[in-house]
Amino acid sequence: MNLLFVAGTFNVDGGKPSGYARKLAEVLRPHCDQFRLVNGGTWATVNDALSSIPVNFADGVVIWFADVPNDKPKIVRDIKKICPTCILVTSKNNMEGKYTKLDLISRALQTKSNLLVEFTKKEEGFAASILDPLGNGYLENSTDINSVVRVLVGRLNQLSGFTRMQSRSLG
Repeated sequence: MNLLFVAGTFNVDGGKPSGYARKLAEVLRPHCDQFRLVNGGTWATVNDALSSIPVNFADGVVIWFADVPNDKPKIVRDIKKICPTCILVTSKNNMEGKYTKLDLISRALQTKSNLLVEFTKKEEGFAASILDPLGNGYLENSTDINSVVRVLVGRLNQLSGFTRMQSRSLG
């Protein structure tokens, strides 16, 4: 699997890398043929990461956990325009619990994500849940990063084995 992982905070001040993303990348990297991590930086850095996605990244996975200021365009929506056949995994910070499952599914559909990782806070640290845009859950509130990677890689391998058949209207 070829993987581009974009995470951390991106802003005019130079952003900030995500410690969780760094740990996730360490566990995820051995499962990949090619792996690139962009973890925090300037607005230009995140735009460069977006423009580095090859159009022919059909066998590729883009994990987009970028935290960008609300006054900037949500460029995550451009990923599937650039490479409609890549597998896209996005995230939603739900530390305060203000988003419902329906909100999360709606976000996954808006960004054309194949999977969405919801992050919440537990006493033990960050917890991750993995769901698809149909609302199917594959992992719920796990604080174990190895479990998160195991489930994520398993689902990515399944998704990469599917071929989308073109559809047409029957009237």
